[in-house]
Amino acid sequence: MNLKHTIAGILALGLATGPAFGAAEVKTKGGFEIKDGDFSFKLGGRLMLDYSLPSEDVTAMGSNLFLRRARLEMEGKLFKDWEYKVEYDFAENAVVAKDLYVTYTGFEGAEVLIGQYKQPFGLEELSSSKGIAFMERSLMNSAWGIGHRAGLGYRRYGDNYSATLSAWGKESGSTNTGDQDEPISYGARFVYAPIKSDDALLHVGLAYAAEEVETGAGLRLRARPEARVSNGDVRLVDSSTIADATGSTKLGLEVAYMKGGFSVQGEYQIVDADSPLERDPSFTGYYLEARWFPNGEVRPYKMSSGSFSAVKPLAIEGAWEFRARLSNVELEDTCVVPAAFQPASCTTAPGTGPANPEAGSQDNVSVGVTFYPNANVRYMLEYVKADVDSLTTAQDESPSFIQARYQLSW
Repeated sequence: MNLKHTIAGILALGLATGPAFGAAEVKTKGGFEIKDGDFSFKLGGRLMLDYSLPSEDVTAMGSNLFLRRARLEMEGKLFKDWEYKVEYDFAENAVVAKDLYVTYTGFEGAEVLIGQYKQPFGLEELSSSKGIAFMERSLMNSAWGIGHRAGLGYRRYGDNYSATLSAWGKESGSTNTGDQDEPISYGARFVYAPIKSDDALLHVGLAYAAEEVETGAGLRLRARPEARVSNGDVRLVDSSTIADATGSTKLGLEVAYMKGGFSVQGEYQIVDADSPLERDPSFTGYYLEARWFPNGEVRPYKMSSGSFSAVKPLAIEGAWEFRARLSNVELEDTCVVPAAFQPASCTTAPGTGPANPEAGSQDNVSVGVTFYPNANVRYMLEYVKADVDSLTTAQDESPSFIQARYQLSW
């Protein structure tokens, strides 16, 4: 989708909602919003300018100064029971559709989602990039996060629980090759909060996804090192392509605890590749992170989606945050590495990935500090240390990265 068509679509939506407003209420604090009874329209966006600098003692990597995200978003309400959200990303020389969905909210304690939205798998993935702890999500999220997909979902929620069922296809703009059927995937997520108050939270969640891949495409999992150096092309671990895989099954466990300005959260996920042959390799990943706001800022939490949003400073002089994270991903399937590294037990078809796939594991340690001068701006600085253990041994390395971000959101 080119820029001309994107802008035309945005203007068309604005004109379509325009006649509904009469003596409307207009708000400009934190963004632009119009409300009139059963109708509303809000214009928002986010801009993230990043700089990543790798250490000098590893394989060729270049520093990177770039727009990580440049998004324009619109959301609102139509005819009381219908809500909508439209979001496009203009960063990295492309126009990409993110959120494109409507939500029917006419049921008490339930809603139906139709369109493209983030699928229900993972606390970190479902929390907005405006408020996540680090500049990049964890290794496992990079390797197999589902993200935005076109689908149909149903969500039921109460004071301390949320349950979501969803079915989805591909991301908007993706097409099948040849005459093959659209791969359809399914997932569910259940979240329970036994502790939930203004300044305390205990969140426990379980998620499941069964994903299909296009016939003949196989399955390949690889992760960026929680840093986007060399234009985002660097991936230190790579399962290579499992050519006979028809899909995967994913299971995720998530836990978060928050008390005042201190919080910890972690997730553990397992991915099983589905294959008609008698080998179904499994991959695992986890992260554990801690965040501390010395002034006592509390991370906003929304029970209906079971996710966190961005923090707002309590004091006029802003807020500071200190953070740390441990993360791991295991992409070791010994039967898809080059033949020279395969054990004798690999009697099935080998992988068809790169000549030197970096199948193996990676552990990261990250620390950072963030300053929030107000609710719309944050400055981030962080250090990331990676440790790679490759099955091919030739790819073992331990790069480190220094990263910084200027973020504006409204």
